[in-house]
Amino acid sequence: MKRISVLSIFMMLLFSIAQAGEIDKLVQHLMKEGVIKPADAQLILTETKEDNRVKMAQGELDTLPSWIQTMKIGGDLRFRYQNEDKGTYRRERTRIRFRLKGEASSVQGWKVGWGLATGGEDPRSTNQTLDAGFETKRLMLDYAYGAYSGLKGLTVNMGKIPVKSAITLYSDLMWDGDIAVEGLSAYYESNPGNLQFFANVDYLIMDYVDNGNDPSMVLVQPGVVAKIGENAKLKLSVGQYALSGEENAPIFAASSGGSGNTLSGGKYVYSYNCMTTGFKLSFSNLHFEEVSLFGDYVSNPDPSEANTGTLFGIVFGNKKVSSSGQWQVKALQRNLGADAWMDWLPDSDARSGKTDTAGPEVIFTYGVAKNITFGIDYYINGEAEEEAGDEKHDLAQFDLIYKF
Repeated sequence: MKRISVLSIFMMLLFSIAQAGEIDKLVQHLMKEGVIKPADAQLILTETKEDNRVKMAQGELDTLPSWIQTMKIGGDLRFRYQNEDKGTYRRERTRIRFRLKGEASSVQGWKVGWGLATGGEDPRSTNQTLDAGFETKRLMLDYAYGAYSGLKGLTVNMGKIPVKSAITLYSDLMWDGDIAVEGLSAYYESNPGNLQFFANVDYLIMDYVDNGNDPSMVLVQPGVVAKIGENAKLKLSVGQYALSGEENAPIFAASSGGSGNTLSGGKYVYSYNCMTTGFKLSFSNLHFEEVSLFGDYVSNPDPSEANTGTLFGIVFGNKKVSSSGQWQVKALQRNLGADAWMDWLPDSDARSGKTDTAGPEVIFTYGVAKNITFGIDYYINGEAEEEAGDEKHDLAQFDLIYKF
């Protein structure tokens, strides 16, 4: 009875201390003096840490402001060397990318997500080239959105949203992963039996035009996740885009540089009310931790030619590369017609982000240490429409990434 009382007093004392280092020192001192046994010391430390973890998640830890307790912060730094070969033109560049991201919850079901990143006006790139006599590099708002998930299975995001949080992506055939879309996005998920149904519904604002039809897009993307036998799982979705005012949509370098969308008078000739299909087929209990096949298809009904795009690939190795010795290989083949999709949105590294692009890509990622990876990304691209004098664009990227 005496032992229980002593432990209770110590527990009450320790729960009032927020800093884990001070708790550890006190417990170690008490154990060394013989006041408590090693087993009791371990019990106190475990329960103290768990109690503080729960209180912090709820913003109830007295010794810290509630906004610190409910905020998560992380990010990464990437150092890249890349070599481009465009046939008649070669270029080597050294580049950096720095990203700082955070997430904060105000009340249950509501949160704010935000990110800062290096970069400029290009919506598809957060790179900064090391040049211009050591000039200071820009750090800009990458994304900032509010989210509500208080209803079962439903999440609503509004603001400037990472594209992967607004659209279910299987590859970068249509959307570069660095893009943050703007507008309103809703995601719903239901899990009846062995099936999982989901749907994305988005209203995205592309631009504001004075005295004109503001360009915007609506996406409806339902899908399903289903088990196939004991060792496979299929994720499949279809999507329909409905665009308005796309003739006034932004025109970036990919369009003006040629070999992209068809233009007339500085405006898009075709609409881009595209239909899409994507899938990922994952296998378990095989030789590798991760073995998956994936693919995307897009079709634009407006033009009569160069109006489809396909991408098929395979990934194997570790499911996630985050520790020393882990690795992953991804290989894919893309073919994107000139007017299959708006040419300022696909992967910016595949032939400078243009449509009318075809060729393979191979990515190798290796874990150097915990949260430090080295990767090689190699593109062999050319024009999708085979003609004499095709423009080739081979690109090799070597990346060292530090995550925190």
